[in-house]
Amino acid sequence: QDCYNKLKEVDMNKNYSVIGILGFIMLVYSIVSAIFYNNIYWYSYFVIGGTLFLAYLNFMLKNDSLITRFNKNKINEFKKYVYYLLFAISIEFIGRYILNLWEYSYFNLNDIIFNVLIIGYPFAFFFVYESFIMIRSKFDFYISLLISIIINALIHEYPNNFVYEWKYNIPNVSFEILKLNIVVWFGWIILIIIPLLVNNK
Repeated sequence: QDCYNKLKEVDMNKNYSVIGILGFIMLVYSIVSAIFYNNIYWYSYFVIGGTLFLAYLNFMLKNDSLITRFNKNKINEFKKYVYYLLFAISIEFIGRYILNLWEYSYFNLNDIIFNVLIIGYPFAFFFVYESFIMIRSKFDFYISLLISIIINALIHEYPNNFVYEWKYNIPNVSFEILKLNIVVWFGWIILIIIPLLVNNK
């Protein structure tokens, strides 16, 4: 029985390694395609690939992981996706339609529904939470929160400077930290806190 369980665990790890490799390939492709090929859909590949790759790393490091959570309770993870989708709609409505803080210059309505609402935000939240878990395994909560905000803001925003899948329209505020508008930094505080709240329901 023990031997069978060990073989089963090895097979599962092999399957999960495929997820990790696929995620890494998508992650690299997204960044390269944004920087060198002006791929306006780069972010969809980025957040899906990043989520898969970080989930795999967390799984292998014996941290809490999307892989573990999905295997344990698939319905619960689907509920989180629904919550993320609702947050996405709310953020877009307030930030883009009411405050007019950003726009999608190259996207039509179908692109916005699919690449922004269905993929972009929800998988960005999964990505962010997996990154927080990894950082949290080394630091206390508040330090992990700060590091997560900084790292995620930079890696999610910088490749977009080459393609402008989204473009900010922030009036009357020009102060920047690490070449990101301070309003964008405040936005990333919200984007980090949302998956923490959802996963602690």
